[in-house]
Amino acid sequence: GGGGGGGGGWAHAASAGICRLVFPPSSAAAAASGPFAAEAGGTAEGRAEADARAEAEAAVAQLRAAVAALPAALSAAGRSLSEVLYVRLYVSDLAHYRALNVAYASLMRSTPAARACVQLPLHEAAAGARVALEVLAAAPPKRLLRVCSLSEWAPRMIGPYCQLTAAAGVGNVAGQLGLVPTTMALVEGGALAQARLALRHSQHLPYLPISPHTWYW
Repeated sequence: GGGGGGGGGWAHAASAGICRLVFPPSSAAAAASGPFAAEAGGTAEGRAEADARAEAEAAVAQLRAAVAALPAALSAAGRSLSEVLYVRLYVSDLAHYRALNVAYASLMRSTPAARACVQLPLHEAAAGARVALEVLAAAPPKRLLRVCSLSEWAPRMIGPYCQLTAAAGVGNVAGQLGLVPTTMALVEGGALAQARLALRHSQHLPYLPISPHTWYW
């Protein structure tokens, strides 16, 4: 089943032992902080740079607001942060990815989960919306796989998340890129070749043996 809600709050639904929580697009916490106007320097280039930084800061503020409300939402659903399996991070602009990734790492450090990041026109759902989250959680046992080094069989993680988590009979594969595992460079051949390799990674990962805590270095 699905859940939704407004006002920047979490909503949840449960299906097959898996709890699904959604923090929908919202204008909450959209205002950025920081002396961006002073940093603009009075030039068009300076103002553009300041605007870009302000947008990224606003996105980070929305992410922090969502994550701050997550523990209570999980508790209300009978789950906890340690039981999070999968996070879908929706952003209005992938240009904010680096700033969001840093914030995500500090906020979700103790919550190993698979993750996908997707750009969507969130402003169409709510003016000023820059971030939305969808979280899946399930009761233990939880199994996970995180590859941290170069290999010949799976690209290493490029962010604070796992390649694969599994619980309640369901596997969750992180978002994949068309990266050659041994070099971590994009495969040659353009978008089609990258899509094929990313799909192969997604198909390959669920067949790897994982235990309650499997880390490959």
